Amino acid sequence: AANYTLATGDAGKLVVANGANVYVLSSIFYSGQNVLIYNNTATNMTITQNAGVTLYLAGGAIAGNRTLAQRGYARLTCIVPNTFVVSGTGIS
Repeated sequence: AANYTLATGDAGKLVVANGANVYVLSSIFYSGQNVLIYNNTATNMTITQNAGVTLYLAGGAIAGNRTLAQRGYARLTCIVPNTFVVSGTGIS
């Protein structure tokens, strides 16, 4: 299945992902917006921060791409434009 790139219209919605990667582009979400991602595959996938985007794992200060386990569920919350906290089950 194809990779997925988040779009402005995904804010406040559930994205059911069937590919190896979900890409987070810069300048598509505003402070306070959320998007939910469900890994609908039997393998891990990567939530990839594109240039200018920072993804923090909730409860820590380490930024970078995030692994979402098979059948895992993630919430990306935009803190300020291009900066997100990622939480959920199966996130590392």
